[in-house]
Amino acid sequence: MCYIISLKLGIFCYPIAIFLIGKWMFFVEMGCTATFRRVFIIYVHLPLSINEAFLVMKIRTLIYCSLLPIVWLLFTTPLSAQDRSDSLHVAHYDISLTVMDFVTHNIEGVAHLTVVAKIPNLTQVPLDLLALTTDSVEVNGVPSLFTHQGERLIIDVPALQTGDTTILTVYYHGVPTKDTGWGGFYFSGQYAYTMGVAFQSQPHNYGRCWFPCMDVFTDKSSYTTHIRTESHKMAVCGGMLTGVQTLADSSKVWSWELEEPIPTYLASVAVGEYLVYADTFHGMQGEIPILIYAQPTEYANVAASYAHLKEMLQMYEQHFGPYRWPR
Repeated sequence: MCYIISLKLGIFCYPIAIFLIGKWMFFVEMGCTATFRRVFIIYVHLPLSINEAFLVMKIRTLIYCSLLPIVWLLFTTPLSAQDRSDSLHVAHYDISLTVMDFVTHNIEGVAHLTVVAKIPNLTQVPLDLLALTTDSVEVNGVPSLFTHQGERLIIDVPALQTGDTTILTVYYHGVPTKDTGWGGFYFSGQYAYTMGVAFQSQPHNYGRCWFPCMDVFTDKSSYTTHIRTESHKMAVCGGMLTGVQTLADSSKVWSWELEEPIPTYLASVAVGEYLVYADTFHGMQGEIPILIYAQPTEYANVAASYAHLKEMLQMYEQHFGPYRWPR
């Protein structure tokens, strides 16, 4: 019989624990003796066979490793960045964005935010907008005073009571930024795309790099996006494509709708010359379209790269229930 260890460590000790366990698992896989395995045991919990013990250990290690990024993001995010969701909620973002300048990388946007007050006498709405210029602001269609210092955009509103809803409109432009480590709004040749998590910035969610928002993990919203592109490019966002409009100058506006609420770091846009690979997944609750957008040079590899996608979706449905997204 063998006894499994119990990691009675605090959250901040997990990295060290996982490093040690990883090293130990490596030596075990390399064929160390059972004596060494017993020496590493710390606490006695359950009597298990040797194979069962190491299987449980591997599962525990994977769980701890998967939780570490989440714990790191939550515990390294200042509380001041999260507490705004106690006083207000952005129910919906309607964003119109022009992404056509692939030389100076300038973007132009208009964002309509549906804001709901969660406390009485709310007279200011603090939002986040990083490295972009706020041109003007409206509250329910009426010009409003605002201040924009650093990444904090504060908008004056008539006193809102608990449950009141107001529409904020922000006109903005500029060259979007990138995190010094990873994340932000990227231009790469004739492609542009967002990466919503910033490794170095605080807080780590990074919706604020391309639209005015309440950039906290605790607030979730639905999204409507209208992305204007050059005639030979397309825009891909979360949700479902609801329409494509060709304007007088031959540019196109790609409209997307995402009804399922998500936090700001999951909102995304990609602009470029894409080809669409289409398929269908027969889920528990009906057919779900599979739409994979690829560069022309990579299109031939899509089918092989996602050969097991349907099997994975079936497995997740078996363990976690019906797939909840529209595509």
